Amino acid sequence: MKTAWILATLLLLSGCTPTLLKPVPDPSTPVSTSSVPEEPEAPDSSSDASGAPEEQPEEPSSLPDAQPPASAGSSVKGEPAVELPVPDGMPPAASDALKLPAQYVWSEAGYGLELLTPVQYEPGHWDPDSRGGPRGFWTGDFFLLQQGGKSAVANANGALLTGFDLDYNDPRWLSKDGMAEIFRNGKAGIIDVRDGSMVIPCAYQAVRPRGHGLFEATVDPDLTLLLDREGNTVFEMERSDSCYLIPGDNILALQQEGMLRLYRMDDYTPVNNCSCEKLTLLRESREGERALLGIYTTGAWGICDSEGNEIVEPLYDDIGYFQGDYADFTLNGKMGVIRYDGEVVVKPEWEDLIVYEDCASVCKQGRWGMITDLDNSELGIELAYDFVGAYGKGDYAVFERNNKFGLLDRAGNEIIPPHYDNMIYQSDRLATGYYLVQGNRPFSYGIVHDGKVVLTDNHDLVLSPLNGAAAEEEPYLLACNPREQWGYLDKTGKFVIDTRFDRADEFIAGRDVAFVSLEGEICLIDRDGHLVLETVFTDLICYHPETMVGMFAYPNPADPEEQKVCLARVIFPE
Repeated sequence: MKTAWILATLLLLSGCTPTLLKPVPDPSTPVSTSSVPEEPEAPDSSSDASGAPEEQPEEPSSLPDAQPPASAGSSVKGEPAVELPVPDGMPPAASDALKLPAQYVWSEAGYGLELLTPVQYEPGHWDPDSRGGPRGFWTGDFFLLQQGGKSAVANANGALLTGFDLDYNDPRWLSKDGMAEIFRNGKAGIIDVRDGSMVIPCAYQAVRPRGHGLFEATVDPDLTLLLDREGNTVFEMERSDSCYLIPGDNILALQQEGMLRLYRMDDYTPVNNCSCEKLTLLRESREGERALLGIYTTGAWGICDSEGNEIVEPLYDDIGYFQGDYADFTLNGKMGVIRYDGEVVVKPEWEDLIVYEDCASVCKQGRWGMITDLDNSELGIELAYDFVGAYGKGDYAVFERNNKFGLLDRAGNEIIPPHYDNMIYQSDRLATGYYLVQGNRPFSYGIVHDGKVVLTDNHDLVLSPLNGAAAEEEPYLLACNPREQWGYLDKTGKFVIDTRFDRADEFIAGRDVAFVSLEGEICLIDRDGHLVLETVFTDLICYHPETMVGMFAYPNPADPEEQKVCLARVIFPE
């Protein structure tokens, strides 16, 4: 039970596995893939000049006039603005491209779908059962298209940036600061997925964007390089080393050869160094306060700030990640709480302890209670429970007694008696006074209010907004009934859109529409549950929620088990 609460409430940060300073020659000459090689026209004589099959009209009857992409440019803090290319016409249709029906979309609300490519690409390694549901339809920053066993990159506008000369690897469709790992001939590099420029040549076992113009490139299992945007080696790092970027303080922290070395990120000049056998980041920098680092030396953990100033001398067996101003620590097998300035606010007398931003669950002799005010360290809830969790919205905490769960207020009053077999707790997705009850499956929950069951606990709920909306701003909650049909609840657990969809996604922030699958076809609905766009496509593999370009799948009429994909953009009413 404690493990579940730790996973739900603590953010665990870890460094990379890297380390040191000497320049290493670039192992390869950069290869440019920013232009798409010219491909021969398909031999299908029925194709028109654009390369689209004749059964596929230039515009379906429901397609409004094409509009410019919703996002034509992209900028990242600290990086130059990049103009995203837009598609330059339809790519040539391959001989095995699938032909769509004459009408492949329907809309009475003025929506449409603009084809950006023929339906000719291989779907790659994706699981149709993962579309929609608890994870929604996948969103991404770019698209990895596959043809003939090779891949090409298209940006968020659907413009092809490379030729089909890349290896196909498991696509994540996400970049960091516009940078993504690609493979060519078994070697990894970095491409800017906004404009297609090669940043790091394909010459490494793996390359990971670290952000702020730095990349972690694996040469072999024992050697990793930290590279800049020009491919220059900033540091060499070995297997046992650790590296943290602290952009808020303009600091790069490197642990290697028994030392902590701190450098300015802008010019890599040394700032400080000290003895350090292990390194961990305990707290990111915040306004007016530097980041805090855990340093292990002479057999104990201490704390310094990002300029190497000692906050806590190495005394402790362990120090946890800070939750706000406080972190747990262990000394001689007992746990306590330390403040960011090094002050011990809860003495190390507890057998177990979980610290939150303003309180801590504590355990002694198998009984749990709560310190509700960490600065005075006094028990606000006595040691009388099998477990006590964190306070959520409304200042209520879950407790367990005799394998039953209820809720406590900060004064220790039992607001909801322990009647429930599974955990009960609050969520920002629900209105005040409504509570979630954990079901017997992952993602399954019920909802209770005033002691009454509003929703039985055999429904799957999506609690984390998927498409950019803050939890308190998105009014609808995606829910699935026991028959695996999806619909939408409001914040009181009432169904506002009934469970009738095969698969479904959350509403897109700022769009007030959501992708769903109904009777095996991809559609868009509005917040009243009305179908505003229907298509013949059977899956939406990935889409960009700002440009509304997506990778849509269509089955081969001659062999429904075979599917091919295309890129298309949703057109909104004017």
